[in-house]
Amino acid sequence: MDLKTSSRVNNTSLQLLIVLALLISACGSATGSISRSTPQSSRPVPTSATTAGEGAAAVPTASDSVTVPAGDENKLEPAPSDREQPAPVAEVRQDDAQKPVVVPAEEKPVRPAARPAPAVSSPRTKPPVPPKQVKPQAPPREALSIPEPGRKYHLQLDIEGLVTYIYAKADGERHVVASEDARWVPGMFEKYVTLSPDNRTVTYAKAVQSRTDRMKLYLLDVDGSNQRLLLDLPWELWVAAPVWSPDSERIAYVRSASPGQKPGLELWVINADGTNNRKLLAHPSLHAGLFYGTVRKPLTWTRYGDVRYKDYQTDTVWTVNGQTGGLTSTQAEIDPPEATIPVVKTKHEIPIQSQNDPRWRYDFMKPQPNSLGSYGCVLTSVSMSFNAHGLPTDPKRLNKQMDKFAANFEWGYAEYVSDYKLDVSHQQWRFDWYALDLSLHRGWPALVWLADAFTIESATLTHWVLVVGGDGQTPSGYRIYDPWDGTTYKTLAYYTDKGYDLQKVYSYVPVPPKKAKPAKPGVDTPRSKKNGTKP
Repeated sequence: MDLKTSSRVNNTSLQLLIVLALLISACGSATGSISRSTPQSSRPVPTSATTAGEGAAAVPTASDSVTVPAGDENKLEPAPSDREQPAPVAEVRQDDAQKPVVVPAEEKPVRPAARPAPAVSSPRTKPPVPPKQVKPQAPPREALSIPEPGRKYHLQLDIEGLVTYIYAKADGERHVVASEDARWVPGMFEKYVTLSPDNRTVTYAKAVQSRTDRMKLYLLDVDGSNQRLLLDLPWELWVAAPVWSPDSERIAYVRSASPGQKPGLELWVINADGTNNRKLLAHPSLHAGLFYGTVRKPLTWTRYGDVRYKDYQTDTVWTVNGQTGGLTSTQAEIDPPEATIPVVKTKHEIPIQSQNDPRWRYDFMKPQPNSLGSYGCVLTSVSMSFNAHGLPTDPKRLNKQMDKFAANFEWGYAEYVSDYKLDVSHQQWRFDWYALDLSLHRGWPALVWLADAFTIESATLTHWVLVVGGDGQTPSGYRIYDPWDGTTYKTLAYYTDKGYDLQKVYSYVPVPPKKAKPAKPGVDTPRSKKNGTKP
């Protein structure tokens, strides 16, 4: 080849090399521009793998670049968050003469899952408060029409011989309103003698037989005329005074439940002409305790025709609607009337008990078929006396214990019932003021028998009471607990003024404990044992 031809070939080769270099340079610049346009957070895509001996895995390196065709730059995935990054890949280390050793990469701690935000509840809206409904007020009630009262009288029951007289006194004068056999109208029946507010009509009660539970309630004019029967009650009339309404048109009275029924009291109302007799109330608030003690008028009427009674133990005033029988109550500080004569100081409190208490009124006393309500005055008085000495009992219990000695009361058998803790030491067959004063001075309530004769067989009027205080040796100076109606404001004069005489006085007294017998010589006593010596 000549020189000219050789130089032409060299020039051509040089041009090809220059063109090839330009192409390579152009490709490199294009690749760099694409790499720079990729976001830094983009994850590099592996394009090649490095072979590291047999079984070595292809591991991408950070220096590898990715070539992306033009127009596909936006198809690159953004880098995931830390929780979405793939698990770290083990680093492969290769020695010249050994197999590659896989070294585990350092594990990153797993972050706890973020606590979900609490759900925002809508604020609780309060329901709208309904407007208060104002109860329609009942129309004002009209007060009862009060008639013009007539001449004012004071009624008195007196017994002369075998006749009971009811007198009406006015302006220093008196006249007889009614007269009955004293056996049917004894002295304690004065409670049933009442005068209407217009001072024109009188009520009084009469027993069908002496000291029986069958009672009749009569009305008659204050001048003694026009007598008529208002009520005939075989069992139920209780020991509470009937009460007139302010207009003198109606009468309220108390009945006890009939035998066999649940013990209790009932409030009844009847017109003065005998019509419309109806039960107005039967409620636990109407109990026997309301009528005991120093209260003289437990029942009263209001000017609107309602019946009212007071419970001094609970400071409650109860009002019964006179038409519907509806019951309402109010609280008020109320104090019962005080008695003028104090009760003697006893070792234990003396309870107030009545032989006519609904809990035992109909109990029969052996051996006679008589009830406690009729013949239980002495047994009830003894029951109160036992309580004063610390032996708790009541007429119902004592009646069972006395058994066949209850009706014809056996005083010595009562000592046995007391387990011989009490003795009838102050037993006077004739009433004696000194014996009564001595018993009260020592703190022992005394039992006094009032009668119009010395023996029970010949007596028409007879009654036992418990004397609890007083002095002066006059009947009006000694306070009594009356077992007939449970009242405590009376004195002995309540009965002596009606023809009863003081006949006997008894007192149960405590038996002193027996003294220990002296120890026999040579026998150790508790004290000698303790001290280690002999008496």
